[in-house]
Amino acid sequence: MRPSAIASIAFAAAALAGPVAKRDMVTDWTYVTVTKFVTPGVDPTPAPTEDAGSANSPGSFFEMPWINRHSQPAAEPTPSPSPSSSPSSSPSPSPEPEPSSEPAPESEPEPEPTSAAPEPTSVAPASTTATPEPEPAATETPSESDGDDYISQCLNHHNAHRSNHSAADLVWDEGLAATAMKIAQSCVYDHDTEMDGGGYGQNIAAGVPAERVSAVITDVFYNPEEPLFSANYGLDNPDMSNFHGWGHFTQIVWQDTTAVGCATYDCGPGGLEGVGSSVGPQFTVCNYKSPGNFGGEYANNVARPNGDATIHGKE
Repeated sequence: MRPSAIASIAFAAAALAGPVAKRDMVTDWTYVTVTKFVTPGVDPTPAPTEDAGSANSPGSFFEMPWINRHSQPAAEPTPSPSPSSSPSSSPSPSPEPEPSSEPAPESEPEPEPTSAAPEPTSVAPASTTATPEPEPAATETPSESDGDDYISQCLNHHNAHRSNHSAADLVWDEGLAATAMKIAQSCVYDHDTEMDGGGYGQNIAAGVPAERVSAVITDVFYNPEEPLFSANYGLDNPDMSNFHGWGHFTQIVWQDTTAVGCATYDCGPGGLEGVGSSVGPQFTVCNYKSPGNFGGEYANNVARPNGDATIHGKE
């Protein structure tokens, strides 16, 4: 059964090219979604100042879209990091063990390091006993082969929606994922599209454990938002007055986007700064290359749906 009421907040972001008005909204679906606008260069007003200590509300999410209003390249608004518009791939954790300063080890797998899956640490000594326990698969390192692991959930759900809008499949980018993990581990609920040089789009969400990342992609970012864009198909510059209602969806299906890397980190008892007490401390960040939501480019990048069956994320 689907949850009866879920308070959700999430951010959709790409490298900025224009100002965004700030506003709060509550939308009644199966979920209660609180959506905010962020003005570039202005810190978003945190929701309640309380700690996100109520991790007992596993169905709470946060969401806020952030927009590119112009078709200029994403790196142009920030002169200094512009030469490295795609450095998110540089911190590839797999093949480069040489520089010890490389943050690859800490950001290698995106699933929540210790708090989201604490079991594996206690299982390690079990191999010394004769008890036949088939638990080596309980590692936190995501594997693309398992259909229900973190990377597979991210790719399968992104690509199911992209296929419905005639967009090519995304590939997993370890550099984007490593950068996403660094941002998630900050435990500050806010966009950061400059980490590791920037040049990527970004969706963020809070309050959902890593094992349910498909619910963020499908039941928060896509299913509620796609119908709100219906009047804008075919327009180069859609009506932006309801961008906060569909900005995550358009980034997911943006045709020029080719790669994604996500990470979820559980900030534990210390909580996630910037969310209220009703939202759990799990912080999910998805980075996209190339970024979407550029004004003047919607008609070429957001195609009408083909009518595929509705899917849902993991409950």
